[in-house]
Amino acid sequence: MPKRSKPKWGWNASGSLNPGLIFDEDKGKICEVLKIDAVSDEICYRLTEAIHHFQIHQSWDLDAPRVSQIKTALEQLKHQLELILKEARRNRRREYSRRLVKTLQKIDRKTANQISMVEFPSNLNLFDLSETAISEIEQWEIDGCSLKNIPATLTQLKFCIDKANQKLMPDSGGRPQERGALRGFIRYLSSIYTEATGRKAGISRSPMFGEPSGPFFRFVKHMMTMLNIEPLTPQTLASQIQKALHS
Repeated sequence: MPKRSKPKWGWNASGSLNPGLIFDEDKGKICEVLKIDAVSDEICYRLTEAIHHFQIHQSWDLDAPRVSQIKTALEQLKHQLELILKEARRNRRREYSRRLVKTLQKIDRKTANQISMVEFPSNLNLFDLSETAISEIEQWEIDGCSLKNIPATLTQLKFCIDKANQKLMPDSGGRPQERGALRGFIRYLSSIYTEATGRKAGISRSPMFGEPSGPFFRFVKHMMTMLNIEPLTPQTLASQIQKALHS
């Protein structure tokens, strides 16, 4: 029997951005690499946006719960909900509702996101559980956990969990895509490059040795150095750029 995945309770995507990250010195170097006169405020804003996106998704891609872990978390939530909705004894409903609140308080961000993406005509927002599902369940408990006034949030939550489970793709297994965030960052940089220079992003190669080069290649390399991203060999970086531009 395959080992059952454990939910990644409490996981939350990390990533922060210093608003003053792109300094005048950085702008000067970017101008030099791109061969432009100045970095506009719009380009500067889009660069900080690209950096922020990379910082978040680097954590999300490498450390986030796997599909199997999300599925297990959803199954546990559904099971607890069904216990509440089927239980005839008031004191047991109260105990089950307390357990559900504890589970919702520790649910990971990615599972919450999976539930929140389900289209439903309600105010259910799993990113702010303390003001939606949890508060309604706690109030229901205070009011006596009567089957006659079960919060609509509970039935809505069950609907969203079922839909989220149906939409989950099979877990492909293997290691996380360690360079997925980098390729996403490169795609951001390619549109910024085109906007700043009017040229299409791509890679040149030296005619004699075939080494990758060109302004976009140098731009990506400079941004990686600026963010202390682990350096890649020229050929590996060129491969990642090609994959990013053609995906």
